[in-house]
Amino acid sequence: PTLDFGAGQGSLSMEISALGGEVVAFEPYGNPALPELGVRVVRSFSEFNPDKQFAWIISMEVIEHLTDPIATLTQLHSLLSKDGRLVLTTPNANGLMAKLSGDAWREAANPTHLNLFTMKALCLAASAAGFSRVVRLRSPLSYGKRGLKRHALSLTQLLGIDGALRVVLTK
Repeated sequence: PTLDFGAGQGSLSMEISALGGEVVAFEPYGNPALPELGVRVVRSFSEFNPDKQFAWIISMEVIEHLTDPIATLTQLHSLLSKDGRLVLTTPNANGLMAKLSGDAWREAANPTHLNLFTMKALCLAASAAGFSRVVRLRSPLSYGKRGLKRHALSLTQLLGIDGALRVVLTK
């Protein structure tokens, strides 16, 4: 089973479900219609059976909004099966735009972003939460861009100075 942590409106949860996957959407504030669409929703960690384990947890653009990211990562760690993986994305505070823009960087200017991570900071938080390994994914994503802009984005991703950290944490 997969846990979609910070499911929002539930797009990813619905896609996983439509593909035949077992998914639980963790979302305290999201789409109230998800249960009617066949997706199980939990709104707090207290709703989990202590024996429930997930092979995969996906958390896209959530950790930067959390008041205590290490405590949350620790709770997510406890929900993973022995060989489970947490796929996590967050803005890259060491990215090129972050460096060029400084305090005006749109991610830093977002008042809902309580924590901004560099790769080093994310590794330290993951380690403190009990994760044994963090792997950064650097495969270029095209984002539908073309020409020079596409190549520039690919290069920033390969160099690790793009706007996002995309990582896989291993239990």
